[in-house]
Amino acid sequence: MARQYGYCSNYDDCSFADRRKIQDADDAHFICTECGQPLSPAGTVANNTPQRGRTAPPVSSVTQNIGLPLVLLVVCLLLLGGVLVVWWFGFPAPAANLPVPANNSVLTTILGRSLQDKAALLRLHGSNTIGATLAPALAEAFLKQKGYTDVQQVRDGELDIRVQGKAPSSGEQDSIEIKAYGTGTAFMETPQHAGVGLLGGFADIGLASGAAKADTVSAFQTQGLGDLTSRAQEHVVALDGVAVIVHANNPVGALPLTTIGQIFRGEINDWSAVPGANMSGAIQRYARDNQSGTHDTFAQLVLSGQMLDCANPINLKCFEDSNALSAHVASDPGGIGFVGLNYIGNSKALPLRMGDGGRALSPNRFTVKTEDYPLTRRLFFYQTRQPSPLASEFVRFALSDAGQQVVTDVGLVGVGLQDQADKAPPVVKQVEESKQVLLEDDAVPPAYKTAIQSADRTDTPLNFRFRSGSAELDNRAHRDVGRLAEKMSRPEFAGAKLVLIGFADPQGSPERNLTLSQQRASQIQQQLEAEGLSVALATGFGEEPALLLDSREDEPESLAKNRRVEVWLRR
Repeated sequence: MARQYGYCSNYDDCSFADRRKIQDADDAHFICTECGQPLSPAGTVANNTPQRGRTAPPVSSVTQNIGLPLVLLVVCLLLLGGVLVVWWFGFPAPAANLPVPANNSVLTTILGRSLQDKAALLRLHGSNTIGATLAPALAEAFLKQKGYTDVQQVRDGELDIRVQGKAPSSGEQDSIEIKAYGTGTAFMETPQHAGVGLLGGFADIGLASGAAKADTVSAFQTQGLGDLTSRAQEHVVALDGVAVIVHANNPVGALPLTTIGQIFRGEINDWSAVPGANMSGAIQRYARDNQSGTHDTFAQLVLSGQMLDCANPINLKCFEDSNALSAHVASDPGGIGFVGLNYIGNSKALPLRMGDGGRALSPNRFTVKTEDYPLTRRLFFYQTRQPSPLASEFVRFALSDAGQQVVTDVGLVGVGLQDQADKAPPVVKQVEESKQVLLEDDAVPPAYKTAIQSADRTDTPLNFRFRSGSAELDNRAHRDVGRLAEKMSRPEFAGAKLVLIGFADPQGSPERNLTLSQQRASQIQQQLEAEGLSVALATGFGEEPALLLDSREDEPESLAKNRRVEVWLRR
């Protein structure tokens, strides 16, 4: 099988790309061996002089790679010329009663297809939470950055959007297609929706408000479409909180997730049975539809994976649109529902506890940014093993400072650390109040209080999180190392030192978990010091009960929240 030489262009996310290292691969697997992105032919490199660490490709190989495309281009031009000649000289003049192409131009219609119907530049399918607002806003900003003019959103239906604009060089109309039918459609077709998803080649980027499930990951691997759990294919682009909402005048206060689950399973049907409600009356439940990532996330975090029966109308109403759901709850004194953080509207969001003994946390920017709030969720972009160059460019844009500003502008929480919204007075107040609660809690170990006494989290609102039972960072945490290093390198942080405090979930022995939490903090310390940052303290508290976000050992999401390293800053 023929060999080709190329280089990776996945800059910032691949060391081979950053070093412009030339790689060789066969025709069937012309991808980067580190990140899995498609390689660009080495013949396109402006300077082919071998550099240290590179192996220059044979001249004959590069010539062959250039020659074949040139031959194909010439053939295509000849064929197009033939079509135009036949059209111009061989076709009869149009009858008087037939429409003539605009401007009498033959190029307006080629082989019967209008240029307005040409394929979209990108196809984004999946989550309504992402597709309704964030994806269109990112698409608009992306096209404008590339020089497009007259960029606008065009709705083809309630859940179908085209973001279109005029190309900078040709002035032709291009568009980005968005189909927001729910997270399930990010990956494959469903009984309700055909022609969607990555698996069938219908989408370039999958939009998901929940991580890909094991069976979906397996299906992609079986089809040779790569590993959806890898850093090259899974990208956390934003954070959202699933808020549990009630009528503004409902007196109920903080509730544990167990009570929320009882309400939505129909085990509690009257407000008189809800602790702290101090009211009576039938409970009317409102939910997102079964295809939405919001519904799936709620079911996984609150109902042990059991989906609600939207076909049963008894005290349950399901909606495809989050705004409509929130409006109904706001007008129903007996209503309770769940929506994304950006859709609370005029309803009242309840503080929530992970378990009966956990701390109650409200859905706000700080608790969502750290992912400590019980119903925090990640919003993902997914790609296949060999995405188009434009799809990869769009993902990089979404993760850039410009893209993360768009995330904030639409009301979601970004994953970057440069966002001025994190320094807004209400957010700073949330951070300070969170620290004060810890300092005043008699159950919190004195050593922990000493560690944070002269530190704060205003500039470091993040936790590094890990895969189960290991010191291996998850995909977001890998990027967070670079983000934190970049921020701390700014002059305003000269002399500042980091405090890293590790924790473990309660599975396993306390001794093992203490060691594991210390190893996690040490691992982050080593990576940050390698970037030139100063770390004042790296320590761990294992499964310390007073600092566990949830003591339950049978809830995967609860366990994941406990596997963390907090980041504090001493100035």
